[in-house]
Amino acid sequence: MVSKSRKRSHTIIEDERADCPFELHISSLPVARIEKNEKPSKNKSKPVKKSKNVNTSEEVTLFQPSLFEPTGKFRSDATMGVYYHIEPGKDWTSMTRYHSFILNNEKYLSGEFVFVANDNCIARGKLGEDLNAQVGLCNVWVAQILEIRALDERHVYARVCWMYSPDELPAGRQPYYGKNEIIASNHLDIINVLSIVHRAKVSQWIEADDEEIPDGLYWRQAFDCGTSQLSAIALICRCRTPAQPDKMLVGCTNSDCGEWMHIDCLREDVLKRVHDRLGADKPHIPVVKKTNSTDTYLSIERQSAQAPLNAVTMEDEQPYDIISVQAETSTGVLAKCREEIDSRSAERSAPAISQTARHSKRAPRKKTGRPRESDTKLYLELFQATLRMSDGPMVWEIKDLRPSFAGSAKTWSESVLCLLCGADMK
Repeated sequence: MVSKSRKRSHTIIEDERADCPFELHISSLPVARIEKNEKPSKNKSKPVKKSKNVNTSEEVTLFQPSLFEPTGKFRSDATMGVYYHIEPGKDWTSMTRYHSFILNNEKYLSGEFVFVANDNCIARGKLGEDLNAQVGLCNVWVAQILEIRALDERHVYARVCWMYSPDELPAGRQPYYGKNEIIASNHLDIINVLSIVHRAKVSQWIEADDEEIPDGLYWRQAFDCGTSQLSAIALICRCRTPAQPDKMLVGCTNSDCGEWMHIDCLREDVLKRVHDRLGADKPHIPVVKKTNSTDTYLSIERQSAQAPLNAVTMEDEQPYDIISVQAETSTGVLAKCREEIDSRSAERSAPAISQTARHSKRAPRKKTGRPRESDTKLYLELFQATLRMSDGPMVWEIKDLRPSFAGSAKTWSESVLCLLCGADMK
């Protein structure tokens, strides 16, 4: 069984696309096991020995090993390697292979990531805008160059692997995706290099390394187009949701814990603690401690719990080094477009999660009416919390937004408590 490779959807006419006479088709052959001592190049396709019962066409079936290794696993044991063939195969293999090409005085190498023109990019280019200034996930697609072949300087093509935007996933964009985050995939295609706009910088973000988020575009999950599976993602904090790269994370200073937490979860925790203690009408009276006959005002100490006011519950020939591309038109011609993700895979389902997720058991309780949102989030209107990480221990600076009470302080400090082990993270 052979299926056609998915293509990008488009809304512009055929004449505005960069001409590409080749089609890449994905074959549903079983992924062959790779011997332990065999380490195939990720950017090189391996010819597959054909069987009489598998493929009767004249096209040569090739295997592309997995290009990406996400830290999270897929629900099944399948790899992201894919079998494929190209039509017309003889025309493709008869062309010369190259390590690189030059387009608009810029050199592109096999293995590099590039921005590829899409609908928005072409529309803006027709208005006279600078294509190089349009680099952004809404104006371009992202792809990795796997192979370069050329008939001559005017006919240069590249076999690529597409990277996805989170918006293209079956479940859509989730709140934890960063603005510069993309998704790795095994979606192969062939494009005319005239559709390439610029070189792209793409890195893998491995959360377990506790490293800074890479500059430019980055990926941490991979999408298997054949099975419509998304690799698992690490869960953190008490809420057991993924890290949001564009928001701050705070790590527990307790060596026995060391868990990372969302700053929004920590802020909500301290505001709830303050609200449970003071409610809407109880003043905050600072504790006075005498030291060396001098009155010193300290942050209020944690008191015993009180009842809360609100209950919050193909490799024979060697490639040439380089070819220079001659283009009559400017860079940014739209690449051959791919179709929408298969409708069968477009069911909106939650992405895979790691098996370390905690499932807390709740004690049975009597049924009560659902609390109104205004009641459960009342503390957001009464108090404000700002995390202070300089000039001493890490603390919360609390600002009282309630009306003034006699003897009540309007600002004070609160401890930053770990949501998992309860340690004071000074």
